[in-house]
Amino acid sequence: MNVILPDSESPKAPSPRVRLLALLALVPATLSLGRFADPAFAIDDAWISFRTARTWLQQGVLTFDGNLSPVEGVTNFLWTVLSAGWIAMLPGVDPIGPARVTGGLLLLWTVWRASRLAGAVARAEGGDAPLATAVTGLLLGCSGSLAFHAVSGLETALWGALFIGICVSVDRVVRTESGGWGLGLLLTLLGMCRPEGVLVAGLVVAGLLVKAETRGAASRALVPLVLGLGGLELHRWTTYGSLVPNTFSAKPPDPAAGVEYFGEALLYGCGGLGLLAIVRLPRTGALRGLGVVMLVLAAGAVWSGGDWMPGARRFTLPLLWLAVSVGVAVGLRPDGRFVGAFVVAAWLAGNLGGAMTGWDTMKQAPHRAAVVARAASNTPAVQTVALADVGVFGWEFERSVLDLVGLTDAHIAALPGEHGAKEWDEAYFRSRSPELVLVRSETPVVDPLPAQPQVGATERPVLFSILDGGGYRYHATVDLDREMAKIAENQLRY
Repeated sequence: MNVILPDSESPKAPSPRVRLLALLALVPATLSLGRFADPAFAIDDAWISFRTARTWLQQGVLTFDGNLSPVEGVTNFLWTVLSAGWIAMLPGVDPIGPARVTGGLLLLWTVWRASRLAGAVARAEGGDAPLATAVTGLLLGCSGSLAFHAVSGLETALWGALFIGICVSVDRVVRTESGGWGLGLLLTLLGMCRPEGVLVAGLVVAGLLVKAETRGAASRALVPLVLGLGGLELHRWTTYGSLVPNTFSAKPPDPAAGVEYFGEALLYGCGGLGLLAIVRLPRTGALRGLGVVMLVLAAGAVWSGGDWMPGARRFTLPLLWLAVSVGVAVGLRPDGRFVGAFVVAAWLAGNLGGAMTGWDTMKQAPHRAAVVARAASNTPAVQTVALADVGVFGWEFERSVLDLVGLTDAHIAALPGEHGAKEWDEAYFRSRSPELVLVRSETPVVDPLPAQPQVGATERPVLFSILDGGGYRYHATVDLDREMAKIAENQLRY
C-alpha cells in the first residue's frame, strides 16, 4: 500500500526541527571521532591498501608486491582505487592523513543522513519524526566502533555511507515504485567496496523483484550492477586468476570465534537491551526487507569468524540499520519518549563499557615499523624482508616483502591452518630467502634458547626454522642504524 502525503509532509521535505536535530547529531559524532585523534589508532592493514594503490600508479597493477606475480591482497577494491587519488596528489605524504580525514567526513555524513532517513520514515508512517531523528542520531553519534573504524585508514566509513545511501534509495523505490538506476549504481559501488557487498546487492535486488510494484526499478538496477560487478570479476580473473580476493584463502571460517565476536558486538555495540525497542517496524517493506538482508549478512560474519580488529567492523551495516530501525520504532510508539530514553541509555552504557574495556580501540604503534623499514631501505643488502604486519613496513620499504600471515602471499594463504597460524612450509621460506626476518618477541632470542620465547603464533615457526636451519643471527632493534650497518658490512642475514 502506498502512503500519499501532502508536499509539506513529504519525506523529501523534512521539517526545520528534523533538520536541526540531524545536524545536532554531528556533535556527539565529532566528539566520538575526537577520541581517536591520535594517528597511532590507525590499523596497519590500511597501508596494505596504500602500497597496493601506489604499485598500481607506478606499474599499472593492483598488487602489494610489484616484484612478484599479482595477488589481490586487499578486500576493499574501491577504497584502494580511491586512495590512489590522494597518493598521486600528495607524493611524499603519509596517506593515512587524507584517509582519516575522508573517513571522518564520511561518518559525519552517514550520521546526518541516517538521522534524516529515520525521521522521514517515521513521518511517512504517522509517527514522531523529530523523536526518530534524535534517537537515531544519538545512537550513531555515540558509537565508538563506528568512530574508531572511520579514522582507522580502512574502508569502513565508505562502506557505511554507501549502505545508508542504499537504504534511502530503497525506501524511495518502495514508496514511489519508480527509479532504480541510482540504486543500481550504489549497489555496484557497495560490491566494489567489500566482497560482502555483492551478497547485499543480490539480496536487495531479489527482494525488489519479488513484488510487481518494484520489479521495474529492480530490473533497471540490475543493469549497472551486472556491468560493474561483472567488469570487476573479469579484472580479477585476468589479473589474479581468481574470482575472489586472496583473503578468502588466508582467513578460513571460524564460527566459534564468530559467535564470540557477535556476543561482544551485541553487548558493547548496541547495549544488548536496546534490541527490545524493535516491537513495531514500519508498515512499508523497505526497512523490514533490509532487515532480512542484514540478518544474512550478520550470519555470514559469524560463520567467517568475525574479525581480529577491535569493535564491530564486520557488523557495521547491521549496526547502521539497527540504529535507523530503532529510531523509527521509537517514533511509532505511543510511549516513544520513555522507550527512546531507555534505548539510548542502554546503547550509551554498552559503548561506555566498550570504551572502558578497550573493546572498540587499539594502537598498533606504526611508527616503530616505519623506523625499521627506513633502516632496511638504507641497507642495500636487504632486498626481501619477512614479517607479519606488512602494512606500514611495506609502505616505507618498497622492495620485496614476504607476508608471513599470507594476506598478500597466495602460497601461504593456500596452506592449511587458521588465519595467522598457517602450516609452515620450510622449502618455500628458504626459496624466498629473505635477508631480514622481523619477529615480534617479548623476550630476547638467543641460540640456544634459555626458555620458551614469548612470540606470536605467526612468528613461532619461522623462529624455530632459523634456530634449526641457521643462516641468520639475532640483532636487537635498540640501535637500528648500527645494526643495519653491520648487515651491510658483513652481508649477513638475520
